[in-house]
Amino acid sequence: MHAGDEELVGTLRPLWPTTLILNRAGTDLPTRATNIDHGTADLVSVGALALANPDLVERLRSDAPLNTPDPATFYGGGVADCTDYPTHTVRGTASCPPPHTAPPLRPARGR
Repeated sequence: MHAGDEELVGTLRPLWPTTLILNRAGTDLPTRATNIDHGTADLVSVGALALANPDLVERLRSDAPLNTPDPATFYGGGVADCTDYPTHTVRGTASCPPPHTAPPLRPARGR
């Protein structure tokens, strides 16, 4: 979790031997992208944005507006939940393709 301590992140980055994931909850995506561009992080978290935008990747690709996350809808507890956020529509079709259906599993041979 990153709480805005730039000095701490600057100290940790050169010492971190593997992929560094930075969590800047509540910051905008351009700020998070800058962290990657400048080498401050290898990855950035998008947790709440992903919950509020079930088609986040397509929205980012098409520069579509993002739904505003509402923590009261995360992980149940009420009538509305994170599955109730609308997907973005591009040219009259849903921007997120239907889920892929995997073929049925077959038993291993010789068993």
